[in-house]
Amino acid sequence: MSIQKVGPEITHFPEDRTGRLNDIVQFECDIDSPDVSVSWYHNDKKLVPSRKIIYVQDIEQFALIIKGVERSDEGVYKIVAKNDDGEVTSSARLNVDLPDNVEPPRFGDEIRDTTFMVGDLVQFECQVTDVQEGEKSRVSWYHKGKKIKETNNITIVAEDGYHALMIRNATEDDIGLYEAVADNGIEKTSSTAQLVLNIEEAEPSFIESITDSVCREGDLVQFECEVFGEPKPEVSWFHNGKQLYPSKNITIVVDDNLHALIIREVGKHHEGRYEAVSESDCGQSLCSAHLKVKDSELVQYKGGWWTTFKAYRCKILSAIVIVETCLLVYCLITRCESQLRPDSN
Repeated sequence: MSIQKVGPEITHFPEDRTGRLNDIVQFECDIDSPDVSVSWYHNDKKLVPSRKIIYVQDIEQFALIIKGVERSDEGVYKIVAKNDDGEVTSSARLNVDLPDNVEPPRFGDEIRDTTFMVGDLVQFECQVTDVQEGEKSRVSWYHKGKKIKETNNITIVAEDGYHALMIRNATEDDIGLYEAVADNGIEKTSSTAQLVLNIEEAEPSFIESITDSVCREGDLVQFECEVFGEPKPEVSWFHNGKQLYPSKNITIVVDDNLHALIIREVGKHHEGRYEAVSESDCGQSLCSAHLKVKDSELVQYKGGWWTTFKAYRCKILSAIVIVETCLLVYCLITRCESQLRPDSN
């Protein structure tokens, strides 16, 4: 006995609907099939359930609920039902009935430029008024053109025309242009403001100072420091009171607040006191260190470099003398033994 497999079958098709702005619209569909999965589409784009879009299922009855109808909700809605044995679809249209002479919402109070310190609570506020009776505009928030969503640090408030964006523990990443866009479903209007970091002036200071260094002739030496100040200070380098500039053997590196002086092929003339002087309009600060240069362990021979281990030179010479003495004693002993040995003849 064979079992005939049957795909989903629509017994009641969704019908066209007409809605006004901010209405709630519902499409209904009955499907006779076990284990069926249903998806809804708007203009061929799959709809994801949300506070605005609601999927409803009650045994064989399926519905799509659209809350707060907007002009952009107009179009063709399609239901796709499928199971392991087949698929079936049906469509209906939503028309949005728009009032005549619709005006955009108005800002009673617009958002304003704001300054902050790192770690502050930042708040943008505005008041939106709907011109047409019965309208209820929604406000979306944007930062540098990107829509803002609520997170642990971001809260969006909307209550009776009052709208606010709150940012907790604000950082430098929050700096920039903010925009509040009010949309009544037909027309939009916006208000913009800048969020600026409030920087207090600070005298230059060294977070990390340069330290004394010891090297040998021919080595590479690097002095490093980290500087803080506002406005950002400039750092100059000095050797025995004489300012240093980039050259063949000297490199000066700046990476944000980090500064470095690099000296290549160090010689005896590089010995002495080095200073890093940090300076801005707010003041000056300096730190210093000494460089000690030892004799090189390399000596030049016929244009090339040969390593001579000075610390072991005396020991090597002593070892050579000992070996030579041992060989001499051995030779003398051997000669004496040959003279004392009786003649075998």
